[in-house]
Amino acid sequence: MTGAFTRLREHVPEASDGILTSAGICEGFAGAGVGPRVLLFAGFAGLVAGTLAMGAVEYSKLRAGHDRQAAQLGAERARLQAAPAAELDELTGLYVARGLSPALARQVAVELTAHDALAAHAEAEYGITPGSLTAPLRDTLGQLVDFDHLGRQRVRLSVGAVNVRSGEMRYFDSRDMPVTAEHIMASGALPPAFPAIMIDGEYYWDGGIYSNTPIEVVLDDVPRRNSLIFSVNVWQPTGDHPVTIQQVMTRHKDIQFASRGKTHVARQAQLHRLRHVVRELAKRIPAERQNDPVVRDLAEYGCGTQMHLVRFLSPRLDNEDHTKDIDFTRSGIERRWKAGFDHATKVLGEKPWEKPCDSLAGIVIHESSPSQP
Repeated sequence: MTGAFTRLREHVPEASDGILTSAGICEGFAGAGVGPRVLLFAGFAGLVAGTLAMGAVEYSKLRAGHDRQAAQLGAERARLQAAPAAELDELTGLYVARGLSPALARQVAVELTAHDALAAHAEAEYGITPGSLTAPLRDTLGQLVDFDHLGRQRVRLSVGAVNVRSGEMRYFDSRDMPVTAEHIMASGALPPAFPAIMIDGEYYWDGGIYSNTPIEVVLDDVPRRNSLIFSVNVWQPTGDHPVTIQQVMTRHKDIQFASRGKTHVARQAQLHRLRHVVRELAKRIPAERQNDPVVRDLAEYGCGTQMHLVRFLSPRLDNEDHTKDIDFTRSGIERRWKAGFDHATKVLGEKPWEKPCDSLAGIVIHESSPSQP
């Protein structure tokens, strides 16, 4: 790209509905002649997102069976809350029927109930395992994603999910741990369509319900490096005043899932500018004070890296509404794909990050609204 960057990183934070636009953006990267390493990183993000789309289609095909299982789980959950002692007796009887002695069956029932009562009853009564509802998606990920290659850290993938119990965001990063299908599924487990995914004994949902533009995890990464960051924003932060109920629902979802992305970025820009200011101030301290331990500690808060953030804003398409995040029709897929491709081609051709900018700016924001169809 440009010699001003010591390292180029591409981060494409995506919402579950951003999969199609992101795929088109990746195609735009290829058309612009972006190098193999760049395309691999961006393309991998698009691949994961596209795989989630395939899983969603498969889920739709099996919806009837999944709805039945979900109803069984709901009824079982209600019985566990209403009569836990009776349910424990029932579970004990099921294990006795499988050949365990009454004493051992009771012990197993007690221990499994303490660990996860619903899972124990679901398996014993209905043959439903925790992963059965999402098995098609897991199979698709296993076929299309080379997790061994990812584990060798040729590329880096960081996915975010929100802990259902605590409401806190957690990031699973291939730099620090092996990333599996479960981690990717958790990052795309958007309720109520997808059930929460269990990881390390905790359930996780799509991180987008907590923050749909988790840009801070990229900007706060340590060690800091000069970077070029691409952020895909599918939900529109701005829009017209709605006058119909359908427009109200669409605008409500836009605002809800835009997740205050601009505010987050503005705050990060302020912090990084202060780091530049600290660095400049440290240069002006007399030489005889440079080795003072206090001065050295304070000077470490300074930083001279510069990050260019390119925000891709998805165009509004004719006749789209609040269902756009679950629109997997052929026409919807083709329109979103083309919109992403066209916008990526336009922005990559302009290369706004190569233009002169404020040397004290830690984060330089480039935002280009796409041409409307």
